[in-house]
Amino acid sequence: MKNKVNDLRNALALLKELPGQMVTTDVEVDPMAQLAGVYRYVGAGGTVARPTKEGPAMIFNNIKGHPGAYQYPR
Repeated sequence: MKNKVNDLRNALALLKELPGQMVTTDVEVDPMAQLAGVYRYVGAGGTVARPTKEGPAMIFNNIKGHPGAYQYPR
């Protein structure tokens, strides 16, 4: 199987290849006040037809209070 997912690295690579299944942002978000709301708007509750809870995976590259944390390569 070409797209076998056996670790996080493979899962992220596969999602990146699938159109619309990986969203990344460099906009600073507050993990306590904004992160879930941004995901709800972009993914599971906003742009995806309800009542589904499915949406794209999101990578937040700029989390407030966590400078220098790992950033997902584009």
